[in-house]
Amino acid sequence: MEMASWPRTMQVNIDHIARKLYADEQFSEEISEPVYALDSTTISLSLTLFPWAGFRKTRSGIKLHTIMELPSSIPTVIEIKEARQNDVNILDELILEPGAYYIMDRAYVDFELLYKIT
Repeated sequence: MEMASWPRTMQVNIDHIARKLYADEQFSEEISEPVYALDSTTISLSLTLFPWAGFRKTRSGIKLHTIMELPSSIPTVIEIKEARQNDVNILDELILEPGAYYIMDRAYVDFELLYKIT
C-alpha cells in the first residue's frame, strides 16, 4: 500500500468502525454537545537524518498537534508542524465545530483569537 493512501484508510477506519463503538457515549449528562481535547507533543529527530526539521542547534524535531474526541479518545485532527512553531498558531488553521467544547492547555491561550472564535 502506498504511503499516500494511509491517511484515507485511517479516516475510513475511524468513521466506520471506531465511531460506532462509542456512538452512545456522552462526555457527561449535563453536556450534550461534542467535547474535544487539543494538545501537542514535540518529537525529537536526528539533525543529520532530518535537516529540514531544524529545531535547535544540535537536533531536529516536529510538533504533532492532535484533537481527540472525548470520551472515546478518537483523534479527529492530526497536524504535523515544525517543532519551533508555537502551539497557539495552530488555532488559525483549524476548523472548529460550532457549539462544541474544546479543552486545551495554556499554550493555546490567545485571548484576542479566542474572542474572535466565540
